Amino acid sequence: MRKVGEIQINIAPELQSRSLGEGLCAEIVALAGILELRKITVQMVADHKSARALFERLGFHVEALLPDWVEDREGRCHDLLLMAHNLRGTGQQPVA
Repeated sequence: MRKVGEIQINIAPELQSRSLGEGLCAEIVALAGILELRKITVQMVADHKSARALFERLGFHVEALLPDWVEDREGRCHDLLLMAHNLRGTGQQPVA
């Protein structure tokens, strides 16, 4: 796990839809390449379609879908999506 990184970001609702999250994530992926990480992962609630699309644009792919893994503040269960980006060994290069 020493060469595996994880992205965790939260963007305030009033700043969402301004490409701030995508810019931050792209920078994190570029830094992961500089740090010679092998893989970088991200977890999100599966119904967050825009977040999934953002990470797919950055080269991430779905690794796992865990049903009813997350409970929200109202007590409703949601699926957890785990995505990963292989930074070396597959011919893929980090997104700059």
